[in-house]
Formats: sequence, C-alpha cells, structure tokens
Amino acid sequence: MPDLVSPAVPAGRIRNQPQPTLRVDELTVRPWQPGDAGAVVAAYADRDIQQWHARSMDHADAIAWLSSQADRWQAETGAGWAVTE
Repeated sequence: MPDLVSPAVPAGRIRNQPQPTLRVDELTVRPWQPGDAGAVVAAYADRDIQQWHARSMDHADAIAWLSSQADRWQAETGAGWAVTE
C-alpha cells in the first residue's frame, strides 16, 4: 500500500538513537527486555486479554516476540514499550 503522506522524520534518524525510557512519578515506560518474558506469558494467559487477542504465547514465543521489538525499532517500522511500576 502506498504512503499517502511524507514521513515526518527522515528515514534513518530514529534507528541511530537508543529507544527512550520515560519516567513519570512511579511509572517507567521502557523498551521491552528479555527478562520480561514471564510477564508477557502471564499477560497472554489472562482471560481478559484472551477475549480481545487471538494469540497465545509460551516462554519461547515470548522470547521471540521480545527480540522482534528491538528489530522493529531498528527497522523504523514500530516501537513497543513495557510499563513498569
């Protein structure tokens, strides 16, 4: 599908920067880390999340998904963050 608007940020500018971590009061929004696999598996096992999401995850799936998050930042195709307290 063709883009209908020009990029707001020139290609290559983001991938050369570290993905930011943001802190507000007791919350931290940070890039996903390999150590988050247990939390991802638990989240996907939650009944409320299963109601709205058609995917399940085991530990190996979570590790693969987490590693893909850094790839998305490097490819400038997306970004994901974990919210921690």
